[in-house]
Amino acid sequence: MMMMMWQKTLVGMGVSGVICIAARRKRALTIGGCLAAFPLGAVSVICGLPFLAILLAFFVGASVASKVGHRFKLSAVSSDVNDLSSGGRRLSQFVATGLIPFL
Repeated sequence: MMMMMWQKTLVGMGVSGVICIAARRKRALTIGGCLAAFPLGAVSVICGLPFLAILLAFFVGASVASKVGHRFKLSAVSSDVNDLSSGGRRLSQFVATGLIPFL
């Protein structure tokens, strides 16, 4: 039995909403990230489960890599933890990433 388009849309919105809420609780997404991910997830469910699987694999892999990388940075930097957790870019980071494009 084929689902009608409106049924696929409702299912897509429901699945996407559940995933967004779970990701927000795990702090993998900000509120803005949820607002951007919700329609993308809904459309991927409407297009089919293979699309959702690809999207989820990328999201979960990137989230795990980000968490592992952040923990690695925290363990590698002992005296500079305040600068690292502030979210601001230090002068050395700015020079390293901004100097070449500026030139």
